[in-house]
Amino acid sequence: FDGIYLMCNDFHMRSCISEYQNADTVLCIDHCREGRIEHENSLGERYYMEAGDLRIDRRAYHSGKVELPL
Repeated sequence: FDGIYLMCNDFHMRSCISEYQNADTVLCIDHCREGRIEHENSLGERYYMEAGDLRIDRRAYHSGKVELPL
């Protein structure tokens, strides 16, 4: 066990292409503080988050298009 990494992202953009690759041993907990995020992963699956949402994910297929509409 290597411990815990804490990361905080504060995005101020309309969209991006994520090429993020993660280790199989990582578990991510996401919280949307404000705004909204729409993500289509490399399998063509989509998820949506808006202010107040909480999500737990392994990031196995995270790469793909991310949109952050106002």
